[in-house]
Amino acid sequence: MIAANTVPFLASQAPDIDPVETRWAAGELAELLQQVGSDSPAAMVLDNARRELESLIRSAEETPRVVGPFRVRIAA
Repeated sequence: MIAANTVPFLASQAPDIDPVETRWAAGELAELLQQVGSDSPAAMVLDNARRELESLIRSAEETPRVVGPFRVRIAA
């Protein structure tokens, strides 16, 4: 059975995406990627996380709210 839409907190309490913090984290992941090399299984995980962070940076201007793993558009 599929549960109804459950949100861990109200949309008004959803955290804003901090572009500075997100860029920092993406940069740290990029440095780790250089250390492990592109053939490492860990590189695949690190690269996926880095790309998701970069996606959050790009979408911060359009959808500044994140609820769990989902980006949601909140009507003004």
